[in-house]
Amino acid sequence: MPWNGPFRFGSGNIGAVALLQANYGDPGNLEVVARQGNQLVFYWRMGRPPFTWSGPFPIPGSAGVSGVPALIQSTHGVQGNFELVVPMAAGGMAHFMRDNDLPGLPWRGPSRFGTGNISAVSVFQGNYGAPGNLEVVAREGSRLAFYWRRGRAPFNWNGPFYIV
Repeated sequence: MPWNGPFRFGSGNIGAVALLQANYGDPGNLEVVARQGNQLVFYWRMGRPPFTWSGPFPIPGSAGVSGVPALIQSTHGVQGNFELVVPMAAGGMAHFMRDNDLPGLPWRGPSRFGTGNISAVSVFQGNYGAPGNLEVVAREGSRLAFYWRRGRAPFNWNGPFYIV
């Protein structure tokens, strides 16, 4: 199973990326969020030929980001929303959500939470709560901090809970 590429796309100075394979298309589009300076941009590519990348599309409200973002497709909504968490240069993190059920696929956020100098994050949807809580592990200096948010209202972030 040989690797192919590189297949270059995008422009500018990219500092970090997050990638997922969405449930649209056959076998599924690739979706990328890239940190370009202190702003986030979005790219996507169909899962079948001609494999052409579209973007960059700036994510509104994302000025002031830093570090390494994380991106998933949750079970929230009918199609499944994109959930994006990214460190902020001023400290803490921001959560953005793309509503994949609405025309134009609008991004919402930022919803800021957490404290400290965060350099990288990971996000997943747990099986607690209905339709499933969002859970984040953040690298804060030499420590790891855990945060969680209910999968239904009220959408309040909880944490940090430091991992020992």
